[in-house]
Amino acid sequence: MDEQQARQRLLEGGYFVALGVPPGVEFGIDLKSYKTGPQFQGVKMIPPGLHFAHFGTGEGEKQGIFFRSSVGSVAATQWDTSAEDLVDAQTRLPDGALRALRESVLRLEMDKSLGPHPFEQQAAWSNLTNCVTDSVLERCGVPVGAKVLAGSSAAEPGEPGGEGVPSEGGAEESKADGGRGGRQRGSRQGMGAAASAAGMAGRQIVPHFPHVGRVARYSEVPGRAQGPEINAKPEDVTKLNMDGSEALRMWIAADFGGSWVELLGELQLSFVLFVSLSSLGGFRHWQALSALLCRCGDALKTDPALFTAFIRMLHAHLKLVPEDFFDVELSKDNFLVPCLSALLQAQCFARRVSRAAPARCRQEAA
Repeated sequence: MDEQQARQRLLEGGYFVALGVPPGVEFGIDLKSYKTGPQFQGVKMIPPGLHFAHFGTGEGEKQGIFFRSSVGSVAATQWDTSAEDLVDAQTRLPDGALRALRESVLRLEMDKSLGPHPFEQQAAWSNLTNCVTDSVLERCGVPVGAKVLAGSSAAEPGEPGGEGVPSEGGAEESKADGGRGGRQRGSRQGMGAAASAAGMAGRQIVPHFPHVGRVARYSEVPGRAQGPEINAKPEDVTKLNMDGSEALRMWIAADFGGSWVELLGELQLSFVLFVSLSSLGGFRHWQALSALLCRCGDALKTDPALFTAFIRMLHAHLKLVPEDFFDVELSKDNFLVPCLSALLQAQCFARRVSRAAPARCRQEAA
């Protein structure tokens, strides 16, 4: 990077200031991590948009903060020695000192203590977070500025209530059988209510303490759509159990306001927290949501934009998973092999259907 490029990036970027961080702390921004040195006081030249600062001492779990950068913005934090944690400088510095700090940063008086943002990875970071909106962060309980913890799942995979794990396939108790836990057999309007109930089941009330760390709470991934209507054809029953498209549509309508972009935003958020913080809950949600999307043959035909975006995301994710991803206990069974096989089969089937359609039309016209 030459002098002119550096000057341009300074003019167009923002700053993340981290005062008092001791040497040897693992500090990262977006996809890059460093070991802090004795003069480290933050990062400069941060492109406009959403970013994630993450840190840890090696003792205990890592933490992070989502923040938005803009031209000349200064996000100021300070190291809490007793808690070994970065806290908002507003809670530690008086208004006058905070204002003086920001002015000092913008006058480049701290320039030598601020490391440059890893601009070479900005395109990859943007592709990883282009669907992570403020509404996605707020729905998951980790809004911009909140302390994000890696956390752990409340239940093991396959147990009701675990993060990213459906409770009894996302089904609500049937009114017809007196609430004894059977599957609801009714109209498709009931499916929307069930999907909404499933989405709320995995959430917890988040107390409003701005400086207390939070664990991301994702929408619960449905297992299967509710049972088909009474007197449904056998092939419809089989299709409903094998293909996740109907469950996906109901879930998007109930939990995401009909926007699949918000759904993919949760997928991206869970992956970012998995990679940056080694979040178990993030990994499980990424795994469960990817598995659902890979078995939606009908939706692949009706919502090609959704699956084009998903396949691009999955390709980007696989480039960034740790080298030992397929060796460790959580992922050694390689859940992606059956997922990708199902997606490939659905894609091939969709192509055969689209090629056969014109021929059928000609036959019917004749």
